[in-house]
Amino acid sequence: MADELTTPAADDATGTPAAEDGSTGTPADPTDTHPLAPKIPDGVQKRINKAMRKQHGAERKAEELEKKLTTARASAPEDTGAEPVEDDFDTHGEFIRALTLHSDKKNIATIRDTVAEEVSRLQEEQTATNLERDAQAKFNRGRKEHKDFDEVALNNEVFTPAMKDAVMRSENADKLAYHLGSHPEVADRIAKMDPVTTAMELGRIEARLVGSTSRSTDKQPSGAPDPVVELGDGDEASKKLMDMTLPEYIKERGILPA
Repeated sequence: MADELTTPAADDATGTPAAEDGSTGTPADPTDTHPLAPKIPDGVQKRINKAMRKQHGAERKAEELEKKLTTARASAPEDTGAEPVEDDFDTHGEFIRALTLHSDKKNIATIRDTVAEEVSRLQEEQTATNLERDAQAKFNRGRKEHKDFDEVALNNEVFTPAMKDAVMRSENADKLAYHLGSHPEVADRIAKMDPVTTAMELGRIEARLVGSTSRSTDKQPSGAPDPVVELGDGDEASKKLMDMTLPEYIKERGILPA
């Protein structure tokens, strides 16, 4: 009975009771040990972890470059002017000082432009990383609903950059990606469209999929693939183009395997 009541010895440095295996007993990340936490495939988790590390690194670098850009903008003149000519100065020393100052101004202007370009690039990269992270969270919903989600939804070879972007930005990315993977003839037809029409057609499909889901919430799922959503030839969408405001599309990201 005495043995049963004996508590593990505390760690000398922290006072934390030591576990039987010699560890300090520090609790692990609750997202890794909680019994109700959904199991994420190893490959998917690695991609998520990589994206998060990439995002944090990009954020730190962007902050540093933004500080440099602010300093450069404050110190750099709007116009460096023409290069000094020695005949315009009374002494050679004055000419050297003016020439040095002109060179410094040019260097600052170059640094300012370079930093501005780098900050812009990192901001675009961070936006794309956030988009990828959000899309993965939506795809995890699809994995819970469909055991073959990765095989069906994420292996569509006909996806164009515009299709990838529109799917990732969709609030129902999981349903949209799975539908296109289940109906390759629909995906193939959309792949031949221009980016604007692609977004509009995918928006129509998404609206019908969501409407169909809401109407069938009381029905038992059959496990059968989603019905084909019939699309028009795009004429109606083209006619309405001038009346619509569409988001600008980012560059291609490899969220959906090629």
